[in-house]
Amino acid sequence: MLPFRDYNPSRTFPLVTLIIIVTNVLVLLYMTHLQLSVSDKALAQLVHRDAVIPYNFVYPNGNSLPWVTIFSAMFMHASFIHLAGNMLYLWIFGNNIEDLLGPGRYLLFYLVCGIIATLTHIYFNPASTVPSLGASGAIAGVLGAYLVKFPRAQVHSGMCYNSSAASPRSPARDKAPASHSGRISAASSPAWCLSTSLLNASVSFSTLSGKFDIGCVEFTDKVPARAELSVKNEAQEYRF
Repeated sequence: MLPFRDYNPSRTFPLVTLIIIVTNVLVLLYMTHLQLSVSDKALAQLVHRDAVIPYNFVYPNGNSLPWVTIFSAMFMHASFIHLAGNMLYLWIFGNNIEDLLGPGRYLLFYLVCGIIATLTHIYFNPASTVPSLGASGAIAGVLGAYLVKFPRAQVHSGMCYNSSAASPRSPARDKAPASHSGRISAASSPAWCLSTSLLNASVSFSTLSGKFDIGCVEFTDKVPARAELSVKNEAQEYRF
């Protein structure tokens, strides 16, 4: 299932969300340039230097700074499909959380989600030497917060399915409550990310599911309750 938009207008422009998206795009463009203009080896060296490798945290090398990679890996992606999937979710759901928290607290929340997601991945895969990268953990925390604060907001989403009543790969389009979309997204995003790997880079299910839960818990406990923004009851057609 892919969301197209939500019917939950925000009151402020999502500047931090936009900056995060632009940063992620620029980093991937640099990685692509490095691969095409220099060599695959240069890209591999970058990934192994700046992505998270759990083994380096459990058995640290004196010449490395593994803790820095928790932040650098958050802005790296394995492919343009990997990037597009993550940024789509961030753009649709992040603006409302930024509007609710304010730019500073939203950025802090986003980074904390990414940090806890990475630590969850390291905890469940302590001996792994496979580089892990991507913003999935941080974005899953944002999605969890959205689910808690706006469970009745309508999300226009679609999915491809096969049935006797429809043509192959026929897209289904519908508006569903955020509570439904959030649960489906939490289950489907790991497969989405894992399907697009580069240089054995991976995004683990433990990372995403762990951070989704943390996002819900943190947001429920620490953020003052506010009235939900008005939800537009309008329909919009999306053509493929």
